[in-house]
Formats: sequence, C-alpha cells, structure tokens
Amino acid sequence: MSKKRWFWGIFFILAAILLVVSQLGMLTVKIGFFQIILTIFLAAFLIKSLLSLSISGSVFSLAFLLIIYAAPLKISVLSPWTILLVALLLDIGLGMIFRSNFKIKNKYWKFDFPNKNDYKQRGEHKKNISWDFGDTKTNTSSEGEEVTINGKMNSSIRYVKSENLRKVKINTSLSDLKIYFTDAQIKDELELVFSSSLSNIDLYFPNDWQVVDEIDSIWAEIDDSNRGGTGRAKVYLRGSLSASELSIHYI
Repeated sequence: MSKKRWFWGIFFILAAILLVVSQLGMLTVKIGFFQIILTIFLAAFLIKSLLSLSISGSVFSLAFLLIIYAAPLKISVLSPWTILLVALLLDIGLGMIFRSNFKIKNKYWKFDFPNKNDYKQRGEHKKNISWDFGDTKTNTSSEGEEVTINGKMNSSIRYVKSENLRKVKINTSLSDLKIYFTDAQIKDELELVFSSSLSNIDLYFPNDWQVVDEIDSIWAEIDDSNRGGTGRAKVYLRGSLSASELSIHYI
C-alpha cells in the first residue's frame, strides 16, 4: 500500500474519532456537527493544496478555517469579508512573488510570455495564456503541440487548434472554464494535466476520442457518462482535481 493511501486513511480515521469525541462533549471547545464536517473538508483540502504547492488553495482554506473558528481564536472582531479580502491580497502577493514570467494585463485578462530564448534553445513550441480576476466570458484560441491554460477567479472559453496536439496543462482556481478540442488533431494520444481547485471545467471532444481517467481527485466530481467512440485517439486525464467538477462532452 502506498504512503499516500496510508496518510489519507489515517487522516479520515482521526476525523471520524474527532467527530465522535466532539458529539460526546469531551472537547473543551464547543464545536457543532457541521463545523466539524467543514473542518474535515477544509483540513483535507489544505493538506492537498500544500502537497501540490497550490497557493490559492492553501490561503483560502486557511481563511475559511479562521472564519469558522473566529470565536475560539478570539478574532471575532475581524469580519468574514475582511478575512477573505486579506486572503485574496495574500494570494495575489504570493502569486506575484513566485511567478517569474513577464506579464501584460488589463482589467479582465493578462498574457504570460515565458522567455522566448529558452524555447528557441530547446526547440519547443508552447503557448501560455492566462486570465486573472475577470468576470467576463473570454473567447480565445491557442495553437501548438503543447498548450498551457491558466485561469483564476474568472469565466472563460478556450478553443484549442493544432495539427498534432500532444499535451495540455490546465491550471485553474475558482474558475469556470470551457475548452473545445473539436479543431485539434492528435496522432495517437493526448495528455491533459490538471492542477485545479474550486473550479467547474467542461471539456468538448470529438465523438470518436477515447478518454482514460487517471486523475488524482479529492471531493471532485468527474462526469463522463456519455462516453466517446472507439477510435485510435486516446486522451489521458492526469494531475490533481480538488473540490471541483469536470464534465466531458462529445460533439
């Protein structure tokens, strides 16, 4: 058995013990049933975010824990909106510190341009386009063998076009994202790598593509009820999905 399964198994056993002990009144701090349930959920999400180095997931899960336990921690003077605003500012600040790419942005979107010389030296062709803090739907297309899609606190639509698509990285947080692959071609297989939390993602594939689910998910729902055809092209879903919903459509 892997260390990962051991860790999460012990975590949920301890969570069950905490739930029973709290209901028996054996804790010095009075905690309600739903408070315990939310604590278990947020603690698991925090651990998952820390392990995957997700800044947004870590900051906001801590913020919600502080809101829940404001009274025992004697920070009730801080309103929930204040705590969430602080979390948002921390998320922005930490994101700016730990991202080295050059950025151009306006009110609703921004473009990240990695070092072009690095790509020329490696002979790679990639696109990296992201949107942050926008409330408006954005229709954008991207091309290349490898594509990176980033989204944070926004709603957007992406159209991927390629004659030989090999890999797509999808990094989202608090986002609503739709991605269309109907204009993309793959020779044998396509790898989709997710690093997503608190997001709703819809994928639109040609109806003859086969999808293989290998995602590491926690409190996430993956809907692939209308499975595709039996063609040679295979799409492998990998990476992590936390507190999110992924829906797959075939058109």
